[in-house]
Amino acid sequence: MSPRSPENRSAKEHAFEEEDEERYVDHEASQDDLITDKYVKETVSAEEPMPSETSPRPPSPFEGFLEEVPDTQSSFPAKIVTARAFEDRLFIIDKRDEAFIDENEVREFKDSEISPHDRSSQESKVPDPTGKIDSAVQVQVLAFEAIESEEKSNSPDITAAVSPEQGANLLSRLTFWWINSLMWTGFKKPLEIVDLPSLPEWDDADVVHKLFMSAWKTEQQKLDPSLLKTLFKVFWPKLLIAAFLQLLSILLQFTPPIFLNSLLTYIQGNPTTNFMFRIFGHRFGYYTAAAFLVVPTVRSLTDNTIMQIMFRLGMNMKTALIKTVYQKSLNLSNSARQSKSVGEIVILMQVDTEKVNGASPFLQTTWSAIVQVIGNIALLLYYMGWSAMVGIGLLLLTIPMQGKVVQNMMLIQKVILKNTGRRVKVVNEVLQGIRVVKAYAWEEPFNATINGVRALELKSMRRRVFLRALQTCLMLATPVLIMVVSFSIYAGVQKKDMTAATVFTCLSLFNSLRQPLMMYPFVINGVISGYVSLNRLSRFMQSEEMHPIPRGPITGDKPVLHMENSTFQWVNWRIWKA
Repeated sequence: MSPRSPENRSAKEHAFEEEDEERYVDHEASQDDLITDKYVKETVSAEEPMPSETSPRPPSPFEGFLEEVPDTQSSFPAKIVTARAFEDRLFIIDKRDEAFIDENEVREFKDSEISPHDRSSQESKVPDPTGKIDSAVQVQVLAFEAIESEEKSNSPDITAAVSPEQGANLLSRLTFWWINSLMWTGFKKPLEIVDLPSLPEWDDADVVHKLFMSAWKTEQQKLDPSLLKTLFKVFWPKLLIAAFLQLLSILLQFTPPIFLNSLLTYIQGNPTTNFMFRIFGHRFGYYTAAAFLVVPTVRSLTDNTIMQIMFRLGMNMKTALIKTVYQKSLNLSNSARQSKSVGEIVILMQVDTEKVNGASPFLQTTWSAIVQVIGNIALLLYYMGWSAMVGIGLLLLTIPMQGKVVQNMMLIQKVILKNTGRRVKVVNEVLQGIRVVKAYAWEEPFNATINGVRALELKSMRRRVFLRALQTCLMLATPVLIMVVSFSIYAGVQKKDMTAATVFTCLSLFNSLRQPLMMYPFVINGVISGYVSLNRLSRFMQSEEMHPIPRGPITGDKPVLHMENSTFQWVNWRIWKA
């Protein structure tokens, strides 16, 4: 492109210049319409003549945006152009002897060719519809942060819909009626991201993490900070609600055996011995039938609500812990970073936080199972007499055995986590130095090391599986053994009649006693695993951190940079350029 003087330009070019000047003035007055601002350095051939320094040049409305950038990558002469976007169109304005280039030389870039968010340098061909630019000309795009327009910054979030759970009433939450709209949408068509509402405010990751960090910073001021106490301080309202509902569920659990005994006693023809008959009279049968419908329904709603609260509580704890561990890993001091490998930190974020999450649904069962066992034993004593004490004594004998098994499982769980950490550490080191391992043919030694660590891990897992099988046998055999011994003594020693009311009522109580006994070992196992992982997380979160440097606004009162006894020298720009 040869330089042209302003006098040689056509009327069409003058009109194009005036139009661009007006467009620039309008967009300069409103910065909201500015979509992106890029500087593009275009290297041209050395044989192309450059304009004279003394040649006249008309003033350009884009003059304030053009900057001279030294070409440090080649000795070819360079020209600077500016890329600006108006009305969703990106134009290239040439800085040569003219204010801007010919109308046909305005080159429009599509968004797919230069991404305004790409910070890395890239090379691409400049689209040239006029054919006036050599095809070998390359453009080095220096991508800076894009300035978003008001229209794009205010674009609606695809997941900004408020969760229907936030506005749901109590009955809708108990029956999960609020989710029907989403289920109906999924029935009509496949669900997409735009169909999903946002999380409720109380489940938002930022909200949960801020609450946790506020309590954790307060706990760290103590001599012996406890992560368990911190989690309790943050989530105690949910735990209290779940505990109240769990107590209500236990009380409802004891009512069916009582109603069953009363109904069978009434059918046997002994209504006078039934205290409920003395209260309700002959309408007692209708009330009992209605109770068999209402009580399980209410208990089902209560149990489902408890599980929902505890599962969400576990997910909230996991979210807060993952974010805290990640931020902690970025702020570790050099000494703490040397003692913690990347594999160990990954295990903390993936395995240990999931163990804490998995222990959450069992927290209410740790105490409710004991209450259920005590309540069932009390009712058995009421209906069977002292013969039930034999079965209870047999139950007490199995408790130390189960406790010993659980204790060994706790120790083995620590060994498993330790061996897992060693295995992940070794594998991570091998993967990081895989080139050296392959270059020196060290595959066999490292393979033997990994297999050795894995063998220790599998050995511990096999011991845990054996103990879990023993625990399951005790759990299944204990209720049946108690039932057989108790009925044998009731009929053979006490010489009492085994009526339908007594037998079916006691069978119902024994079945109710079986559930907490079966679940409790698994509950203890899950809680122990979560507690061990919580201690590991606590030790990591108490590791030494780098001392943060306070950063504040720069004022004119204090010097930003102060140097004493310093020597300075100007850099030879020509040598630097070469």
